[in-house]
Amino acid sequence: MLMNRLHSYFQYVAALFIIAALGACATHIPEQIRATPKENILPRQVQKAPQVFLGKTIRWGGTVIAIKNHKNETRLTILSQMLNRFGQPAGGDQSNGRFIAVVPQFLDPAIYAKQRSITVVGTVNKVETKKIDDFAYDYPIIKVTSHYLWPPEREIDDDFYPWFWHDPWYPYYHPHSHR
Repeated sequence: MLMNRLHSYFQYVAALFIIAALGACATHIPEQIRATPKENILPRQVQKAPQVFLGKTIRWGGTVIAIKNHKNETRLTILSQMLNRFGQPAGGDQSNGRFIAVVPQFLDPAIYAKQRSITVVGTVNKVETKKIDDFAYDYPIIKVTSHYLWPPEREIDDDFYPWFWHDPWYPYYHPHSHR
């Protein structure tokens, strides 16, 4: 009887610990970034009808293409991508267009570098036409109220694992080997 009580007590404590640990993992992401907006407005929609979306709140994210610091703000050019349920850009080759996020502070270009994933929350301010090579492109301009730079993805070194961890054909066929 005592052993059953101890066992269920330890299960209860372990469950609480796991829940607390999982909750702690998600709390470093700002609530504005995690919260799904009421309307799911895409950059392409704003490009087509900017006057309809002026002043609307958006949550967009993607990959940093360029960064330019000005006297009182930083402009990030971002390749828009779909966001997962936590607000993180999904990556890949799919895009919803491009947009420019205007952040009212200095952002270090060494940290907010090209290819980094970022999510922003803000309001649609206007649309500006800029050139991509010879093509005139309409960029939605977002006045950012909150942003989150996602940690860089770590690459896994296949050679870290012992030989028996790999598939049965590992010594003879390895999809990443260039032998």
